[in-house]
Amino acid sequence: MSTVDKETVYAMANRLFWIFVENTHPSYLGDYIEPDPDNPEGTRNTERGTDLYYEIEDYLMNRLGVSNE
Repeated sequence: MSTVDKETVYAMANRLFWIFVENTHPSYLGDYIEPDPDNPEGTRNTERGTDLYYEIEDYLMNRLGVSNE
């Protein structure tokens, strides 16, 4: 049984994703995030960015023994 809950894993995955994005060369940022047409001041993940986020999340869930259900 893990002492870490899903919300903690989500927060960790989000932070790791943004550490990666913030350290990505600007010419590659468009691979992971794009302007959000519904929020002119915001961004959204591209398909590749979404895949990366969920891969990070799944890895953390598995390594920390948190159920994804």
